[in-house]
Amino acid sequence: MRTSGELNDGTTIGYGGGLHLRPYRGLPMVGHDGIDGGYRADAILFPDQELAVVALCNGAGIAPGDLTRAVAAVYLDDIMQPAVAPAVAMSVAEQSALAGVYWSAQTDEVVQLEWREGALRQRGSSLAFVPIGDGAFRPGELAQEWRFVSPAADTSQPIQPELRIRDSWPTWRVFVRVDDPAPSGAALAALAGRYYSEETDMTYTARLAEGRLTLSWPRGYEIALDPVGGDRFVGTRGTVTFTRAPSGEIDGFTVSNRRLRRLRADRIDPLTLPAQAIAADPEAAARL
Repeated sequence: MRTSGELNDGTTIGYGGGLHLRPYRGLPMVGHDGIDGGYRADAILFPDQELAVVALCNGAGIAPGDLTRAVAAVYLDDIMQPAVAPAVAMSVAEQSALAGVYWSAQTDEVVQLEWREGALRQRGSSLAFVPIGDGAFRPGELAQEWRFVSPAADTSQPIQPELRIRDSWPTWRVFVRVDDPAPSGAALAALAGRYYSEETDMTYTARLAEGRLTLSWPRGYEIALDPVGGDRFVGTRGTVTFTRAPSGEIDGFTVSNRRLRRLRADRIDPLTLPAQAIAADPEAAARL
């Protein structure tokens, strides 16, 4: 249980047989968390110090991992390394230039950074990014590392700078900057239509209303899609990317989030509507 799994390239993932295996503030630590319907839990063990801490919470807004680590620090702080890396000086111009949209081909995840109130921040978050040296930052007092890597100066091809994130995931996630313009007008309207996913046996509808694209599906779900560049959007359900056929026409979309990777739905019309969709909603099919 305490032997980490490995990727094909030999990278250890920090996860064994049901246990997280990652050091905390310089000390070996194993543990696991849990989440379900308004309940939160976290259990950690420092085997060398024979200290275990468990937090059981009955509120979805509670962060049990923060509680267990705070309790551990009461007993082990004198032998622990500093909780976060110290801040270093970095000019406003250098920091503000990093604001933008970043996308990971690995996870299909989108990260949006903005310069707000005198600091680099993730959109929707109040935490200011603190420079800690060598192109790296930490969000507030979190023990995370967001490292910006510039392309090699001698490269013959234009390459976007990379953003590498190490947080609660067991491995680094690599992102590239997205500079494609967001669609508008006719380009945005061309994305509207009906899409069918064979995997979920469900029809999704993309609509354009007052200049904004929305995506809806049965049971009353409807989410707004905010463009981040090219055919890629973000919403409360994750990243939505519209895909194109070799002809350049929109032929479907994919959806990704932390627990879902590239779920596909194909664009449909009266000639290609799957039999399952017709059987499930014949009246809607007749209106296409």
